[in-house]
Amino acid sequence: MLHLVFRFLTYILTGQIPLQIPKLRKAPILYAILMTLPQLIEKYKSQVKICYDIKYYDETTSAVNNKSVDSMYKIVERIDKDFGVEGINEFGKLLDTTENETNLWVAPQLLERMKPDEITKARALKIIKETAAGDNANESGFETWLKNWEKKNRKIK
Repeated sequence: MLHLVFRFLTYILTGQIPLQIPKLRKAPILYAILMTLPQLIEKYKSQVKICYDIKYYDETTSAVNNKSVDSMYKIVERIDKDFGVEGINEFGKLLDTTENETNLWVAPQLLERMKPDEITKARALKIIKETAAGDNANESGFETWLKNWEKKNRKIK
C-alpha cells in the first residue's frame, strides 16, 4: 500500500494523472482522488449511457440503473466540492449534450446538488420545463420534479 501512496504523491506533484492506474484498482479511494475534472465528466457521461441503454423490465437492469444514478450523484457532488465554479461551469456545458439524453440527467442534478450561475440555472430549468410539458415518456417524472423543486425553492427565498 505504501508504494501506492508514493505513486499517488508522484502523480500529484508532477501533474501527470493517467486515465487508468492498474495497481490503484486495489485502492479505489486513491484512484478516485486522482481523477481530473475531464475524467469525472467522462465517467459521468458513461453512467448516463448505462442508464440510457437500460431496459426496465427486470430487476437486474433496474439495479444497474440505480447504481449508475448513485454514481452520477457522487460525481456531481465531487465536481462541486473539488472543482468549485470551474467544475460547475464545465459540468453545465453538458446541458448542450443531447446524446443519450445527457442533458435530461444534467439539468435536475445540477440544480439539486450545485449552485450554478443564473444563466446556467435558467438553461437547466428551460430543459426541465420543456420536457415536463412535452409528449414523451419523461413528461410526468419531470413535471413532478419541477413541482417539488419549485415548492422547495419558494421556501428558501
